[in-house]
Amino acid sequence: MVKILAAFDFDFTLVDNDSDHFVFDKLSPTLRKKMSELQSSVQWTDLMHLLLGELNASGVSKADIIQLLGQIEFNPAILKMFETIKNAGGDIIVVSDANTVYIDEILKAKEAKNARHYVSELVTNPGTWDDAGRLHVARRVSPPATHGCPSICSLNLCKGTEMQKRMSEYDIVLYGGDGKNDYCPMTKLGEKDFALARRGHSLEKLISGDDTYEKGIKANLLWWNEADEMLAHVEGILAKLKN
Repeated sequence: MVKILAAFDFDFTLVDNDSDHFVFDKLSPTLRKKMSELQSSVQWTDLMHLLLGELNASGVSKADIIQLLGQIEFNPAILKMFETIKNAGGDIIVVSDANTVYIDEILKAKEAKNARHYVSELVTNPGTWDDAGRLHVARRVSPPATHGCPSICSLNLCKGTEMQKRMSEYDIVLYGGDGKNDYCPMTKLGEKDFALARRGHSLEKLISGDDTYEKGIKANLLWWNEADEMLAHVEGILAKLKN
């Protein structure tokens, strides 16, 4: 049997939301404004950690955050895609610049029909709760350590490096994403692999703005707009592999 690894970004790939923005949009518009003011001067993961501390100090509890995360809509096509991949014997991982708590809670929620059990690994920034119900978020790669990637990756996470650590034991790799930080992992894929790129987001702007970027992807590049299109791509890929 062909060994398949399916890796996906999370925000605006598996869900149609930015989980970081969603929490502050709903729970503290004031801190959401502060986020916009500071995001150009403070590293993103560090900023989330700072603002989550202020959110807790304002009286927002752990239960409030978990309940809110459970409200994020989860497209049934994504659930069907997970089922299709697992039925084909594939492994599913999430590679994201969000954090373990957000992703875990969203996938475990009723809205997602407990899709968490389909996902074997969350490759993201660690999130932990303290006894006061404050969420702590840390960089996956913290200074002085670096991931050494010269590409357009954020300081705390090179998705390409993370993919390279996991790809060697698989025959076929699928990677789905929407953002600029999903470009690097797509360049690590081989000619028999598949890059599932979402239109309408920063990844498309990057690739369409310079032919050099598209030429950097050796994998089969498949575009999609909505979750049902990504599902159709995955179903087509797996059907061909089966034959």
